[in-house]
Amino acid sequence: MMPSTNCQDRPITVLDQVISNLRGSIMTGKLQPGERLPESELCRRIRASRPTVREALRALEAEHLVVIVPNQGPSVARLSIRDVEEIHEVWGLLTVEAMVRFTGLVQESDIATLRRSLDELNALSETSDVKALLDIIYAFFRVAFIRCNNRVWNEMILRLLSRINYLRTMALKTEGSMKRCVTELNTIVAAIESQDTEAVRRATRNHIDAACVDARRICLQELRDGTAHPLDGSTSRGRASKRAIPAKT
Repeated sequence: MMPSTNCQDRPITVLDQVISNLRGSIMTGKLQPGERLPESELCRRIRASRPTVREALRALEAEHLVVIVPNQGPSVARLSIRDVEEIHEVWGLLTVEAMVRFTGLVQESDIATLRRSLDELNALSETSDVKALLDIIYAFFRVAFIRCNNRVWNEMILRLLSRINYLRTMALKTEGSMKRCVTELNTIVAAIESQDTEAVRRATRNHIDAACVDARRICLQELRDGTAHPLDGSTSRGRASKRAIPAKT
């Protein structure tokens, strides 16, 4: 789900497989936010050695999907309202500008690839296969980042990708969010085809805003249920961000 930043292919190791397994379980909800992750249980479940599991947990901690607390052990991270707001801000800055730049570089083959991704999303819009949905949405935006050909830009979005996908997973819990996502991506493609950079900017921003509004709503629901902190979840500390997520209309 999260590709390597290394442009050269390399053999997939046991560690890679364990990381992917655990990441997928978190993204799909098999492992719930706040759930404890005892190493011995994970070793039995995924049939891996303790050193490999421990290293995998550290890798996922670096992706902010796992929290490791001294004397308590690892657990699945929770996204707080602050986390959602901060991811929203950086995600928007990187992706909106990438899509605008992409509009001036786009080729017919790129449009065809985007349309294929939309067809795949339409076919899966009623599915519960969250991993497949996330992979297709990532492939959609990856077209633009590849065409922009900025290595630093690509590395930054890749480092943020797991947190974006975690946020998307929360957003997809909202009824009708998948169909709305397909509509939003269609709007982006139409704006790119018409070479209207301002329309591309608006459509991309609207898409990101909508996902973050849905994720924030889930955070608020967890607050009402007593399962999250109002400002800071397991992945962040400090005061709430001053940037507000636009209200959903």
